[in-house]
Amino acid sequence: MDNRVYWIWLQQGLKYASSKIRAIRLIYEDVEKFYYEGSYGWKMCGCFNAKEIKAIEESSLEDAASILDKCLDLGYEVITMDDKRYPERLKNIPNPPCVLYVKGEMPDIDSKICISVVGTRYATLQGLQASFDISFELAREGVVIVSGGALGVDAQAHKGAIQGRGKTVAVLGCGIDCKYLAQNSSLRDAIAQNGALISEFIPDFPAYKQNFPMRNRIISGLSQGTVVVEAGEKSGSLITADFAKEQSRDLFAVSPGTHGCGYEGVNKLIFEGAKPVVCAEDVLSEYRSSYFRRKDFEDKNPIKIFHRPTQEDYKAQGADTEIKKVERVAKNKQTKGEKSGKIEPERKKEVLKKPKFDIMRLSFEEQTVYNVLKDGKKSVDSIVMQSRLPINKVLSSLTCLELYGMVERYAGKIYGVKSF
Repeated sequence: MDNRVYWIWLQQGLKYASSKIRAIRLIYEDVEKFYYEGSYGWKMCGCFNAKEIKAIEESSLEDAASILDKCLDLGYEVITMDDKRYPERLKNIPNPPCVLYVKGEMPDIDSKICISVVGTRYATLQGLQASFDISFELAREGVVIVSGGALGVDAQAHKGAIQGRGKTVAVLGCGIDCKYLAQNSSLRDAIAQNGALISEFIPDFPAYKQNFPMRNRIISGLSQGTVVVEAGEKSGSLITADFAKEQSRDLFAVSPGTHGCGYEGVNKLIFEGAKPVVCAEDVLSEYRSSYFRRKDFEDKNPIKIFHRPTQEDYKAQGADTEIKKVERVAKNKQTKGEKSGKIEPERKKEVLKKPKFDIMRLSFEEQTVYNVLKDGKKSVDSIVMQSRLPINKVLSSLTCLELYGMVERYAGKIYGVKSF
């Protein structure tokens, strides 16, 4: 049987963003041997709890074969961890995807400088232009641009890379065949022709809200560095920044200053140590010893596939209206809370809400770390001391708990249970 079927089977059993993949690869020579070990062998290896073993048992090899056949019919590549094309950089994150579904041609990630450019959907015109310009100049130098294929900053990053005649990769938070963000369909087609659309989700997997934090670990995992262009206090791009820090990647930030809905998160990143940048050269200067200027680039008669966003484009898309709406809603909530004196009671009500995630689904290590944090915020060293777990188990458990939305990280690598 095609070895890819076993990897698809495993991913469907363990679900997405599992931290157990690396353990399986360390213990077993190949995934087929893992399959034939059966439930007794899985219990004996000590990596899985009862619910995980049951989920793996219920995963169907026939369903996995059907998924592979569908991908081949659609013309999608299926790249597993055994494939030479699977990026080594991505293998080394705590919870690498078993399978990457690819439309287009995956660039040779390991031999290139790859930079992810991410940010808010509701960027200012200056933010959109910064995303386009930085990506354009990086692409001209042969850098692969990675982003999330969303509206706003992500879209301009991909457009800038394509206009710079470079390669770009969009990591999707749904299956490649899912009809999500119809207004971006033409851009996705252009990305597939100038790089690749990739996803760990099967082709028709819906765009659930919880998918996007999970896919952010892949965006940063493919890249040596991540550039955040405008991000509010609760922007999803800050999750990508957190993953970049955990994966020991470089972190850059483009701040709009002190006005607009995107400055709080970015300025916080800079305060915590992200390198402030205003142009591509600020990013490239970090990699002078490891990249070479692209030799095949000629710009005598550039083809205008995409152009730098203008004020007219910005108004036509209603982006300025959306930003004003976001800012107005945030301001009204704050003013209303201040006037009524109900900010603290409302906060208390949120804290008392039950977590949406079933704690019993956690592994032993994840439950142990979560129970330690229930006593209050703690540093990694304190968690290791109180849990009596190895630091690598603590770090991987924290990553998973963040993905589940059960804990959050604060400045100074302090962790605490997330309020619901």
